[in-house]
Amino acid sequence: MRDEKISDFLARLADRLPAPGGGASAALHAAQAAALLGMVARYSTGEKYAAQPGGH
Repeated sequence: MRDEKISDFLARLADRLPAPGGGASAALHAAQAAALLGMVARYSTGEKYAAQPGGH
């Protein structure tokens, strides 16, 4: 699955076969969420986002 194109994965997911199934789809979504979380973390670090005096 790691080296598979998204379109190929979706085609296999739509096939009339038991695998891949919901678990594989959920894992892909979890990986996407982790990647997006990493992106947000990289945008929200540094001096600009450090605690300010009188701030929350």
